[in-house]
Amino acid sequence: MAVVTETFTAEDINAVAKENRRFAYTQESDPLFMEVQRGDATMEEYQAKVQEIKNRFPYVTEDQQREVTYADPVEPSEDEDIMATYAANP
Repeated sequence: MAVVTETFTAEDINAVAKENRRFAYTQESDPLFMEVQRGDATMEEYQAKVQEIKNRFPYVTEDQQREVTYADPVEPSEDEDIMATYAANP
């Protein structure tokens, strides 16, 4: 495995955070909101869940350097070599 430090733009980080928030809202806070509508949960519980999600996936204002781990490349097996050759020359 290779660990490298890469620079990510704030725009890219925020795009990922936005998508992560969207998924978390649909899985966690939206169902809780429906419970609020039925009277099975409080608005405060819902608002706390939304804030928890925002804290988990914060937006940033500056580019950031982060460590990234890449798996070592895997050499194809003999069977994969044969299949690649066959696919290229049917």
